[in-house]
Amino acid sequence: MFFRHGCLFAATAFLMALLVAAAPPVPLSDYVTHPCKRNCLDPGQKSMRCEYNFTLETYQTLSRACYDCPNTAADCARPHCIPGDGFVRAVKVVNRMLPGPALHVCQGDTVVVNVYNQLGDYEGTSIHWHGILQEGSPYMDGVTMVTQCPIPSQSSFQYRFEVPTSGTHYWHAHAGLQRGDGLSGALVVRDTSFTDVMKLYDVDLPEHTIIIQDWLDQFTTSKFSIHHHSAGDNTPASIIINGRATTFGKKKTAIDHGSMDMDTVTQTPQTNTTATSTATTTVNHEGHVMGKRAVTSPDTMTPPSTGMEGHNMSTSNGSTTNDYISYVPHQVFSVAHGKRYRFRIINNGVLNCPLKVSVQDHNLSVIASDGYDMKPVLVDSITIFAGERYDFVLSANQKPDNYWLYVMGLGDCARSKTSQTAIIRYEGQMETKPTAGEAYLDTDRTGKNANPYLIKPDTVSVAQMTSSFPADDVFNAHHVKKYYILLGYNRVENYRQ
Repeated sequence: MFFRHGCLFAATAFLMALLVAAAPPVPLSDYVTHPCKRNCLDPGQKSMRCEYNFTLETYQTLSRACYDCPNTAADCARPHCIPGDGFVRAVKVVNRMLPGPALHVCQGDTVVVNVYNQLGDYEGTSIHWHGILQEGSPYMDGVTMVTQCPIPSQSSFQYRFEVPTSGTHYWHAHAGLQRGDGLSGALVVRDTSFTDVMKLYDVDLPEHTIIIQDWLDQFTTSKFSIHHHSAGDNTPASIIINGRATTFGKKKTAIDHGSMDMDTVTQTPQTNTTATSTATTTVNHEGHVMGKRAVTSPDTMTPPSTGMEGHNMSTSNGSTTNDYISYVPHQVFSVAHGKRYRFRIINNGVLNCPLKVSVQDHNLSVIASDGYDMKPVLVDSITIFAGERYDFVLSANQKPDNYWLYVMGLGDCARSKTSQTAIIRYEGQMETKPTAGEAYLDTDRTGKNANPYLIKPDTVSVAQMTSSFPADDVFNAHHVKKYYILLGYNRVENYRQ
């Protein structure tokens, strides 16, 4: 009896030790002030060990951490608040952030990431380092069932690898469709020596790193299943820019956040920088708002001409409605007049939705693709497919004002006219929206387009761009044969049966 009890105690102690070892660190960090986020060109710069803790959780947009977001704009920037597109949905995130923590390191650093899998439903996971070649460390590539087994729920795994080459990369979950639900973030490796492209810009700020992606109103697996086996569609609810989407929704009911004791609350009009609303709200006994009908009125952020015009919720006849309106503040990128800024943009899309990026009244000078420098190409817009990264220089040479950064959805996104906007704000300008239009057709910037969805006379394909690095010897060798492969789809009539 004593032996049996002793074995049971030992087994319990062992299991508890495993759980404690896998317990995530507290508090969760955004790593905005990480010591590895430094000037990589400083003389005498030495390589560093850059360690991060990633806690993966099933979480929620507009949780209680958001307080009164989006009605109060400042609340949307609170720690652990994920505004999303203004509607509640479950998400899978790292450190309660969307996108997850951005890792900014220097060439030659060693990246160490401790992953704590706290996802619900006992999901396994892994983290892939998109763009890192993993020379000498292929087992750290993070591809589930290829380079590693999934990280089990309630356990941890440590990734450790060097970053010998610079560039704009990113990390994302590589198990199932998890990355579409929020498990992604930037990984930027800066050069430690001066390069030719550095002559083309004055400023390279971490806050000018942009992650864009198509965004669903439900878990990606649910969307896929309904589309594949039933009559559901594969179009996104919106597009998010650094985790935000300014959406004027149509007939959309969602459980809101909040904490109230009353059964029914009539809100008095509120005035702030985002919207003025009068609403009657029904609250259940748990303090969650079950439905909300709000009517916005004009203010500096929502002028009458554009206040009711949604980015991605148009009806079939192009009209819009004010039923169930949510407004999330735009993502803002600040620039100073006369300066040239390097922007790094990443597409974490999961659908067939190439995203066309442009800036109102500004040209873009493309200087890098997928982490590799290239000779500059001046264009009016860039089309970015899922998994791609582009670096461009924006010259702040226009009249100081507020300008739109347009993201236009193509492919399947075009069917639902899905688009999104952010704001390029010159220093000293009012915190107002640009006066130009922001509807779907407004985001279709004309002129020269880089990396086009469809080849046209005014497009520049990647094949027409020139790398800053000399070609490998193998490409200059004799007896090299080129094969051109046409990609297409076979129609399957019964794939939903």
